[in-house]
Amino acid sequence: MAVDMNPENPMAMPNSDDETTLAKVVRPETRKFIEDYVGVAPDKVEQHVQATQRRAWKVAPFPYVGQMTWLNPYILLHPSHDRVLSRLKAGASIIDCGCMIAPDLRQLAYEGAPTDRMYGFDIESRFFDISYDFYSDRDRFRGKLLEADVFKSQSPLNNLEGQMDIVWCSKFMHLFNRETQIDVAVRLIKLLKPTPGSMFVGSQNGCEIDYEISLPNDGFHAQTRGFWLGNKEGIEKLWKEVSELTGTRWEVEARLFDLRTVGMHKEDGSEYKKRTGYNLQWTCTRVDGRHVLMSKVKRAFGMEGRK
Repeated sequence: MAVDMNPENPMAMPNSDDETTLAKVVRPETRKFIEDYVGVAPDKVEQHVQATQRRAWKVAPFPYVGQMTWLNPYILLHPSHDRVLSRLKAGASIIDCGCMIAPDLRQLAYEGAPTDRMYGFDIESRFFDISYDFYSDRDRFRGKLLEADVFKSQSPLNNLEGQMDIVWCSKFMHLFNRETQIDVAVRLIKLLKPTPGSMFVGSQNGCEIDYEISLPNDGFHAQTRGFWLGNKEGIEKLWKEVSELTGTRWEVEARLFDLRTVGMHKEDGSEYKKRTGYNLQWTCTRVDGRHVLMSKVKRAFGMEGRK
């Protein structure tokens, strides 16, 4: 189902100087995290957030910066949070896709996960200095933040292929239409170890009714290729296609989480806001040991279907 999105989307940065606005955005868990991990005094949290938002806006004046969706770690809302944290504490590696300032990696570090096997990538490397300054952890966060474009064949991501235990995609996959999301998933699977138990964990905007949003082909929208907002059944079907394309098998767990239940979505009367107050959360756990490369070799030699 294709829907035209109102071109008058929130490209202008909200007035974050309004303490009431900030109070609605900053969750209590996030405030405590900023106070404890970053070391910001309680009465300076708003000032710290405002300064960071202004810096980020100069780098990327896009809706997610203005709406501060980067501020609250979405990993805390995910049903696989405990599993991810436990695996990291046991020595697993993780990569955060489209990490921006990497709030989820910092949240996991705050909860006791070692950071030396953490990676993040974003197409905009200027976010990384903002990241270190916001979290005040340049001397203690040992994770590697990489400038990388998931669509480019020559990329720092190539050096990480087959090395990750967990791929984490928060607020990233929904930037693309359904066809492109499949392409992105196929690319990112290559980063995972080709063994059972490797996890591809996602958190993105969702909808009760599976549909795509068509966008004007200009400015910010030209980079997005449209948005696909899926539901539980939609993401399960998408991963069935990914499985067939890559010759891999996955156990898929998914749910559509209503952000209104935790005060993270506000209606404005528009049809768009009514439809999109959901977070589509999913975990794909690999249940076979075949690598996508082996699948391609078999097809090339007419061996597909053989063990």
